[in-house]
Amino acid sequence: MKNNNKIIQIKEIVKKYQQKDSYVTILDKINIDIAEGEIIGILGRSGSGKSTLLRIISSLIEPTSGSIIYNNKPIKEADPKISMIFQSFGLIPWLTVFENIALGLEEQNLSKLVIKDKVLNAIGLVGLRGYEEAYPKEMSGGMRQRVGFARALVVDPEILLMDEPFSALDYLTANTLKDDLLDLWFERNILSIKTIVIVTHSIEEAVSLCDRVIILSSNPGKVIANVPIDIAHPRDINSQKFHDTMDSLYLAMTNTKGMQDDGDSDHNLHKYYPQQMSMVNLFYFMLSVKGKVNENKADIKLISEELKLTHEQIVIFIEVLSLLKFIEIEDGNIILSSAGRIILDADYNSRKIIFKEHLVKYVPFISNLYHKLQDSSNAPISKTELLTILQKKFSNEQATKILTSMVSWTRYAGLFSYDNIKEELSLNQNIQV
Repeated sequence: MKNNNKIIQIKEIVKKYQQKDSYVTILDKINIDIAEGEIIGILGRSGSGKSTLLRIISSLIEPTSGSIIYNNKPIKEADPKISMIFQSFGLIPWLTVFENIALGLEEQNLSKLVIKDKVLNAIGLVGLRGYEEAYPKEMSGGMRQRVGFARALVVDPEILLMDEPFSALDYLTANTLKDDLLDLWFERNILSIKTIVIVTHSIEEAVSLCDRVIILSSNPGKVIANVPIDIAHPRDINSQKFHDTMDSLYLAMTNTKGMQDDGDSDHNLHKYYPQQMSMVNLFYFMLSVKGKVNENKADIKLISEELKLTHEQIVIFIEVLSLLKFIEIEDGNIILSSAGRIILDADYNSRKIIFKEHLVKYVPFISNLYHKLQDSSNAPISKTELLTILQKKFSNEQATKILTSMVSWTRYAGLFSYDNIKEELSLNQNIQV
């Protein structure tokens, strides 16, 4: 189905949001060409700007710089040929199924007869015949999402954008909808659609549906991999080729080679700040790695399967432990560093000391705070000041999460004290690093 016609060209897209007196970069110089006939997946962790990029393509929001080229022309405003399906269904509760779907045709100046024909056709495509007069509250989650599909299809779009459309559904319902989507695509029952772009955080979903997967890094979002999925449909999720392809995406997402240790730059900011991770889970993961080491290596896939971790969870573990220099990654394997082996064999107090030393040495945000408190004779730093520092690089929500993680990490290490009443951070007394 694919041809060489570049139906969408994403050129040098940058998106920044103003926050107080600074700007937070969400997307940084995104360049992607999308050919007609492709199903493209956009994969990445939370904070990678996946949904933001999709909204820029649809013209729901404007980029700070760069352009979206559609059929060789820059998009200046919303185009009716680009349609979007949202994660949260987005149905109006007091309208029937028929009325919710017909909303997409309001601005097309069509006769009532044409609208009726189009809506009924869309309802038939998504398997909802007989539910025309039902209200959203009377329907299951899967049925409500089918209404969302129909509302996107009724306008005869050329580009179908999908923002994690299956994530709010249970596993079986989601798989049924995915199969239905592929049936519509391959049987050409939706003749107008030339390309589908799906945002997802699931590697399995990306390999199941897509012809090509774009992987974005986080904070800010940058393209770090462009991976073709060379598996014929229908795809067997139990086949070796399917799992090998998942592994290749895994490697692309967890690759830590070539990272520039450039301090507090905008390059891979998640490498310089505490991630949401409890110490108990962190050391349990390391012990699991130690138990699976064979010739000084432990297979990432085996570890994730044993611990029943999602792809996003294992990426966070790898990022945290790589940042702290307790592990290294090589060809899909985790290798415990000498410090990683030492900390696992240490007693409780020695483990805290080692952890403390690595926090100050390898986590620039914590190191900067440590030296700032030392230089100021331990004058406390307020929560407001800490959030202001973080909000220069992150959204308010992300800044709050990072602060919570930082307090947890440094409390465990005995490095900082945090007064919950005064909301102030200070050094523990008699701390030497």
